[in-house]
Amino acid sequence: VANIFVNKIQAYRYANERIAEAIIRIKGIWIKTETQVRALQALTHQSPTFLRQFHEECLRRLIAKLWAANAEVETYTEGKIEDVGLTNLLFHHGPPKRIRYALFESRLRKTIGTLQDWHACFDPSWFLLTLRNDTAIDDTLSSLMRSPDQRELGVVLDIRRSIQQSQSGSVGSGSILRPERFVSSIYDEVPHSNLAVSTLRETGQQVILDTTEYPSDIDRARIFRYVCDLANILSCSDPKTLGLLQCVGLLTTSDVAGYLSQFQYIFAIPPESSTYPMSLRALLLQRPESLDNKLVIAKAITRAILAVHSAKFVHKNVRPDTILVFLGPTPQKTAAYLVGFERSRPEGANTSLAGDMAWERNLYRHPARQGIRPEEVYEMRHDVYSLGVCLLEIGIWKSLVLPGEHATPGQLLHIDEQLRMGNRLQAAIEIKGILITMAKSFLPSLMGLSYTEIVLSCLTCLDPEATNLFASGKDLYDEEEILVGVVFIEKILTRTEACSI
Repeated sequence: VANIFVNKIQAYRYANERIAEAIIRIKGIWIKTETQVRALQALTHQSPTFLRQFHEECLRRLIAKLWAANAEVETYTEGKIEDVGLTNLLFHHGPPKRIRYALFESRLRKTIGTLQDWHACFDPSWFLLTLRNDTAIDDTLSSLMRSPDQRELGVVLDIRRSIQQSQSGSVGSGSILRPERFVSSIYDEVPHSNLAVSTLRETGQQVILDTTEYPSDIDRARIFRYVCDLANILSCSDPKTLGLLQCVGLLTTSDVAGYLSQFQYIFAIPPESSTYPMSLRALLLQRPESLDNKLVIAKAITRAILAVHSAKFVHKNVRPDTILVFLGPTPQKTAAYLVGFERSRPEGANTSLAGDMAWERNLYRHPARQGIRPEEVYEMRHDVYSLGVCLLEIGIWKSLVLPGEHATPGQLLHIDEQLRMGNRLQAAIEIKGILITMAKSFLPSLMGLSYTEIVLSCLTCLDPEATNLFASGKDLYDEEEILVGVVFIEKILTRTEACSI
């Protein structure tokens, strides 16, 4: 059906420049789609059943959308395939034809939007293949890479190889570690974040410096490996698709005694970013924002949560201070990325169960992950909970934290009583309830019911079954943790991508 549709619209490539441009865009999107479909067919036996079923459902939806588009195009073309030039259109067909081709162009634009929306939901699931421990996947992807137009396959294959090297312990720090002189000593701090903007000495390229904040009592040898592994994996990132900046190097910092202290990830700023980066926290504190930009930011960080999981890491620090935003002149030019890998570690790696007592950080942590000694080992759903708090702030566009020497709750966050409580766990549970109440009260009128349900699904993702809007815990276990990613796509990401004005 796709080839029928593409062939049919191809006949009208000379009608006018706008139609020609739309046809080229559709063909480009379809080339990417064909690549992915061929790969899925080749990987049928390597994909777990639930991931294969999800992909099959995605493809059924795509086919239905293409049939609908094909039927509508037939009403404009009267079922005939003919080359229609601009002169022929203007002088021989008359005004009714001009109106018809205006509608035809509108249909093409709608089809572009349909295909882009479909890819926004499908593409993240494509990267769940990085979690599958099966060398046959690498062999299949490598064989498919011999064909042209295989960039999507290349990103997945590169990430898989980086993960495998990480798991085998064969990643050397030399491939990603950079000397201090690699980056200029001149930098500008990004307000309300742990980030700075600097440049590479040799090329002058602008970069983001992201400094870690690992506690002093954590073994630096173990952390050094985690950081090098993550930096290598992020060096394969596709920022547009994954919502994660590409890492181009790693720096180490030493304390006054000369011992290894912290690390700095060096992230390349995408060349299309024409504005100075700001933390989401700074934006929430400064000015109102359009609904368009709110949705762009929400969708980007939602994709980034899945991307971190696909890299077999947990972020552990998702909050507005770790979200970097480039505001463009239009929503299409606005971009947001998840940064702030201050305490990230591989999923399933040994954890010290260490935390802190800073309420402004605990606000974004699930109650079971708060305090000096959290009760639960960190997993993806803890990042999903943090995402829910961030999506709440984006929806109301008010900072829940007023930064300062001693941070205070935002105007809408009434938790003074809870902050004075001696029972920290009970206080955390009550604050979680306050966030849920805020979502139900404010978001429906500001962002719509669908967005509200997304936020509530995130905030209840670790609840008992009776109040859990995400999924039952017993339904989320598989050895490679692919299932929780599929559920996240179905319950959170797909619905977020569908939000529009």
